[in-house]
Amino acid sequence: ILQRMASNESSNWLFTLNFLVKNSPSCRDDGLDFEAEKGLRKTGIQFMQRLCEMIDHEQLDDPLAVASVFYHRFYVWHSLASKAIDHKVLATAAVFLALKVREKRRKLDLVCRCFLYLQENPDRKLPWRQFSVNEDILAKFKELVVKLECQILRTLEFDFEVRTPYQIFSFFYRKYKNYFHDESEGEELKLKFKKFSENVMSFIGDSLRTPLCLLVPPHYIAAACLYLSCKYT
Repeated sequence: ILQRMASNESSNWLFTLNFLVKNSPSCRDDGLDFEAEKGLRKTGIQFMQRLCEMIDHEQLDDPLAVASVFYHRFYVWHSLASKAIDHKVLATAAVFLALKVREKRRKLDLVCRCFLYLQENPDRKLPWRQFSVNEDILAKFKELVVKLECQILRTLEFDFEVRTPYQIFSFFYRKYKNYFHDESEGEELKLKFKKFSENVMSFIGDSLRTPLCLLVPPHYIAAACLYLSCKYT
């Protein structure tokens, strides 16, 4: 099933690990080692996940995955060590763009306020309703996010075609959930399938923090997450 779903996937954005290590602008131009670059990629995606959780916790798994792909692809050709672009601000612009691509649009004002809130309150102890921001700072930040969104568009050459592991697992889930929810099979199987599905989603979320989307197509990642969930559920 997963192999059949690969028929329409593009390989234009797949690279070898050797290519990424040797040609990374972060490593080649700015002296980062590849492990340090992977660490910055991870922190950027972790921030992105927290940002999406603030914007809408329930509906943004797939747009988050799209944004992470945009982020990883952008940094194939740009340096994470560059002082000109804060990678967390770039992550915010990637989320804003991905929300449009997946027809889950959110207002730029909300996205930017969520970013500024997380920057000032990383532990989120201050209630959201008590948070206020200088309007001039907000206006300038909005301009920066739009500018970086345009830079992402140019880097991607307006290629928005992204299939994510979440989409592939969603297909699998819809296809087989009725079997696992069959009353004749008992409640235990239903609970196991629920736990299995939660584990798959968790493994996919963890995979977003790595540059796997640059190395293998999404159905490989989905298959690996399905296998790991079978193994540990």
